[in-house]
Amino acid sequence: MVNKTLMGPIVTKLVQQEKLEGDFRFKHMQIRVNAEPAAFYRAGLVEHMRTDRRLQRLLQTQRELMSRELWLYIGINTFDYLGSILSYVVIAIPIFRGVYGDLSPTELSTLVSKNAFVCIYLISCFTQLIDLSTTLSDVAGYTHRIGELQEALLDMSRKSHDCETLGESEWDLDKAPGWPTTEPSDTAFLLDRVSILAPSSDKPLIKDLSLKICEGQSLLITGNTGTGKTSLLRVLGGLWESMKGEPALPASGTAWPQGGSVVGSQRWREEAVTLPARSPNGGFCGLCRLSADAG
Repeated sequence: MVNKTLMGPIVTKLVQQEKLEGDFRFKHMQIRVNAEPAAFYRAGLVEHMRTDRRLQRLLQTQRELMSRELWLYIGINTFDYLGSILSYVVIAIPIFRGVYGDLSPTELSTLVSKNAFVCIYLISCFTQLIDLSTTLSDVAGYTHRIGELQEALLDMSRKSHDCETLGESEWDLDKAPGWPTTEPSDTAFLLDRVSILAPSSDKPLIKDLSLKICEGQSLLITGNTGTGKTSLLRVLGGLWESMKGEPALPASGTAWPQGGSVVGSQRWREEAVTLPARSPNGGFCGLCRLSADAG
């Protein structure tokens, strides 16, 4: 009963802390892996707010857990340090009440020694039982988390058997009937004899490139690895500076998606509202359908 009373408030909060720690570590790893796509999306402020929100929830949960563990450690240390004193107090009560008044000093000393040994042993066993509260609370929290993981995996396994894989044609939005076609309009980007140099290299990746990109048009850049495909996107996205020439970019800013999914872990509909974020000059960033592929 004592262990249950001490561990009850801790187990639930420990499970919540472990979950929030996992969420925060996953978010931190996700940002480290997708740092460049986040920069292309201009998602630095958005991701900073989301990460800070998760960190604050984690810190608040840890503070609540520490306040609840305080009473557990107070009980454990109280029995650890006061156990021997309590044993002599228990023996002193019948002695001072005169229960053993007919015994000689030698017999009384022998009785005190025997009773002290029994009391100290019982209190020591009870103290060890109380000490298990810390370990049992951790085990209970981890067991609950493992159980949630098993339930999630079983649920995913059941859903995988029920769902049918969509064909590639169903995902091809450009070929879908009724999908609006875009017509070329004004010039979106203009490069006039632009040369690109990697920050850690003296060898130019792209030299004297002149290119005109119009709104509504799609452009596919192919080439082997290391030929400067992504470097061109970095210059257009403002992540790198060009060695020579200055590309003419839209005043409202742009966003350059570099993958099939966005950086954040929210659903796509929510991400479509928040990403791309506002450009530094206050306008909304536009999406540029210019992709680089290894050919």
